[in-house]
Amino acid sequence: MEQISDHLFRHKNYNFLVGLTTPEYIDSLDSFEIKDSDVFLVTYPKSGTVWRMPWLEYKTAEYTLLPSPRLFASHLPEHIMPPGVKEKKAKVRSFHIIDFYTNTWSQVQKTSTSNCFIFNGSVLFQYFFFVLFLSYDEVIAD
Repeated sequence: MEQISDHLFRHKNYNFLVGLTTPEYIDSLDSFEIKDSDVFLVTYPKSGTVWRMPWLEYKTAEYTLLPSPRLFASHLPEHIMPPGVKEKKAKVRSFHIIDFYTNTWSQVQKTSTSNCFIFNGSVLFQYFFFVLFLSYDEVIAD
């Protein structure tokens, strides 16, 4: 863990807000038990996701006690997500990149660079855009 500022720390090459999670909790996601019925809503930060479901990166409930299907939201990149997300049949949904651009535009205009979000003078998230275009038939085929 690298302490970036009073409000931010960097762990596993990703920035987190101090007080909302810990490096130990993020590390514990490596052994997080995924159920086939789990549903993950994974989005870019600042994409307008304010869902009333637990955020995977913040331990806000005893997740093992949640009834199935368990619903989770997350901004975590793929390399930090629990390995079981790929191995099980959990459903992963994400917002279209256009939603992200639309909801981030006003924030980006306030920063000194066009690909990051600044929080108290520190870069909280840096955006790297890779666009994958899928047709409806390709999405439902899996």
